[in-house]
Amino acid sequence: MKAVILGATGLTGSVLLQKLISEDTIKKVYVVSRRQITINSSKIEQIIIPLDQLNTLAGTFEADLAFSCLGTTIKLAGSQEAFLKVDKDYVLAFAQLCKSNKVSSFVFVSSIGAKTPSSNFYLNTKGEVEQEIFSMNFNSAVALRPSFLDGQRTENRLGEKIGIFIAYALQPLLLGPLRKYRVTKVSILASKMLNLVLKPIGGNRIIENDDIINNEN
Repeated sequence: MKAVILGATGLTGSVLLQKLISEDTIKKVYVVSRRQITINSSKIEQIIIPLDQLNTLAGTFEADLAFSCLGTTIKLAGSQEAFLKVDKDYVLAFAQLCKSNKVSSFVFVSSIGAKTPSSNFYLNTKGEVEQEIFSMNFNSAVALRPSFLDGQRTENRLGEKIGIFIAYALQPLLLGPLRKYRVTKVSILASKMLNLVLKPIGGNRIIENDDIINNEN
């Protein structure tokens, strides 16, 4: 099989990319990115392009599987408008590109609590993205909703670090319905994303954090 990934330079994407190139059934990985990646593999074909030009890639690659790990925060983006461009516009443009290139399975990172309508701008955006991708009618489309992500980031997200610290401190109390708020290890999330396409069920699916972290057991 052939795969294509957006967001491979980020926290989840970089871990997922390593898993993709280590998977025997994956023969080629197209990496769509704004900048050169540091991972070297004979399986990788990199496509460096400004993300506002994704539509120009129509017909330029053939893949069976697609993964979107692209995402930022409103604070890092600098404004709600800039955040929307990354987390909604670029992700949807990538999904539309994959659909036009006849990709069968599309897996993407959403967020715990995503829904629309929502008074929370971030969660409402994630909910809108889920709805729009599901409406594209992939053979299989899967949204994963992780909680705080635990992994080695290149940028410093102090607020997220504090949140992870608090979440780990509260972890023994997060039982039953609250279990889904436990910290999500990036390695577990990436493994779940890959497993979902190696054994696809078909249709639109949402994977809540509780089902993601169950991969540890």
